[in-house]
Amino acid sequence: MTCKNCGAEITGNPDFCPKCGAIIDPVGVEPKGRKKSGGGNNGLLTALLIVSSLLLIGVVVVILDLCGVITLPTVNNSGTASADPTIPAVTAEPAGQQDGITKAPKVEADPDDPTSWFVTIYAKAGRVLVYETAAGERTEVTVPAGGAVKFHVHSSSLMPTEPVEDAVYYASPKVFIRNSDGSETLIGGVDPIPVNVPELDVSFGVPDSLVTGTGSAVISGSIGQISAALTIGGARVEIAEDGSFSHTLTFTEAGEHVVEAEARLAGYRIYRHSFTVKAELETAAASVIQLPWEYGDTEFSQRVKNDVDVLEVRGRVPAGSIVTVSCEAEAASLTDPAVDAEGVFRFSVTMAEAGDYTLLITCVTPEGSVSAREMHVQRAPNWREYVESSWATTYEALRYASKQAYKITGTVTEIIEDGDCLVVALDLGEGKIIILRYHDHYVNAGTLELGSVHTGIYGHPLGRNEDGTPVVYVWFVID
Repeated sequence: MTCKNCGAEITGNPDFCPKCGAIIDPVGVEPKGRKKSGGGNNGLLTALLIVSSLLLIGVVVVILDLCGVITLPTVNNSGTASADPTIPAVTAEPAGQQDGITKAPKVEADPDDPTSWFVTIYAKAGRVLVYETAAGERTEVTVPAGGAVKFHVHSSSLMPTEPVEDAVYYASPKVFIRNSDGSETLIGGVDPIPVNVPELDVSFGVPDSLVTGTGSAVISGSIGQISAALTIGGARVEIAEDGSFSHTLTFTEAGEHVVEAEARLAGYRIYRHSFTVKAELETAAASVIQLPWEYGDTEFSQRVKNDVDVLEVRGRVPAGSIVTVSCEAEAASLTDPAVDAEGVFRFSVTMAEAGDYTLLITCVTPEGSVSAREMHVQRAPNWREYVESSWATTYEALRYASKQAYKITGTVTEIIEDGDCLVVALDLGEGKIIILRYHDHYVNAGTLELGSVHTGIYGHPLGRNEDGTPVVYVWFVID
């Protein structure tokens, strides 16, 4: 038989046309190849069919009245769809959306599943709608005669394809209507759906506060999602197949350091965690990296009182260690350190101009611990020319940084630091105090001792420290 609505051939005894969705009324519909018969039995059969059809229609009307619109295509995790053409016709006038859309879309929560939603699109029968998941999977559905398609959307199809900050992500379902030229138009007015974003499963095997005396700290732990991108202290960390990870941090400056750990994975919340690492380096580094005068290298006399531009620098580390050295000054160039069997290292530094150069020496012991220590070397100006070019000075003149050489007179009242760089307080008289920085480890260097009075200190002002006291770099002490 054929459908009275669209003329399609119908086989079997369906209640609805499989092509247009119209209700199949057997009255007046003749199976092909058969002739009408006027027999009384046929008339009785026709009457019975009419009554049955009316009863069926009544049942359908009752069901629709009680349950509302029957769900049409259901988009599940696999991206497939199933069609049911029994949605009643939409009688509302076009709401002014895109061509073919007859009414504003409707979004409703699934009362039986908190992770799913119903998205109803109202469009002209025969038009094609395309639902697209966040991952790009697409499902096509032809709008039936009822003029509406209800998509059953699971939260998994709305998950973001990038890591997100918040626990709830608002996603607008993407449904397109296909135009006559084959192009597609995104349907507007679809309300965003709140999606709960899962957290990454990250745990650490170390406390949040760490202390290191060697300059090294190890951060280890595990993560449940091994495809996540994990960084610790800004460095990418490899994750093993079992989810474990370990990363070694190296610190070259003493004090407290805040280390940030971060993990990112598409469809998950961004994970962040902070560690505080206290590096107690000065004492530890001094015990590992020893400068010449600390271990009795009496032959070290390279920092002489003249304008030597190439120095051999020496020191000592535990035997078998690896030593590297760096200097930020552009005027300095370095050779790679060589370490002998007793742990004594040597390297050369070339200084293109007079000045004080800060070297950073780093040692990695055979056990893998890392220590770093600063060392100063100088290329002094020609002492005779420097002394002869110096000026007598006042306290006010020393308050401002300058390369001008000054002759300074005063009494040492305090030894502030006594290391590679000697730092002392000098009283110019009348309670006017300045700070002197002096490297006294070269041959024939003058000495600055507590209570000593000096009339021939030569140097240039560096400016003022945090409390406003003038600071002077001293080249020569000649009394």
